[in-house]
Amino acid sequence: MAIKVLKHGTKKKVECPECGSILSYDAVEDVEMGSEKIYGIGELYSRNYKYITCPCCKQKIVLAAVQRILRLFHLEE
Repeated sequence: MAIKVLKHGTKKKVECPECGSILSYDAVEDVEMGSEKIYGIGELYSRNYKYITCPCCKQKIVLAAVQRILRLFHLEE
């Protein structure tokens, strides 16, 4: 007998790097969009990213896919 998924969920977990709180968020409802300009190789790039805000310390938590890109270009704060 196999387990069947009746409804795919959108709940995800993340740890706040500032205060250490473990947060659960809905990937559809709780995620916000941000944008910033980046200078690189003589050009100006505009970058959009997804984030949530920690309810405990109000720290903006950039979500994992974006963090990998920041690490790749050494742009992490």
